[in-house]
Amino acid sequence: IELFDGQDFDLVISDVIMPEMTGPELVRELKRRRPDLAVLFVTGYVGDEGEDLVGHDLLRKPFTVHALATAVATALAHSPEPQRKAG
Repeated sequence: IELFDGQDFDLVISDVIMPEMTGPELVRELKRRRPDLAVLFVTGYVGDEGEDLVGHDLLRKPFTVHALATAVATALAHSPEPQRKAG
C-alpha cells in the first residue's frame, strides 16, 4: 500500500488469497484512494466467486500469456477514466 501512494497505477493485479491481507481487502483500501483504479483478480480456487469479487474482472489460474493479456485489456476497458490531479 505504501508503494501505491508514491506511484501512478492504471491497473492492480492481485491474487484473491494472500497472507496478511486478502486481495479484496487490498483493493478496498486502494480504491478509497483511487476509485477509478482498474482491478484484475487472479485465483486458483475453483468455485463460486465471493461477494468481494463482484464487479471486478477475474482470471483463473493456471492461465496463458494470451489469457493474461486479454484479461488485462478487459479490466482496463472496464475502468472509468482516471481522475488526474490538477497542477
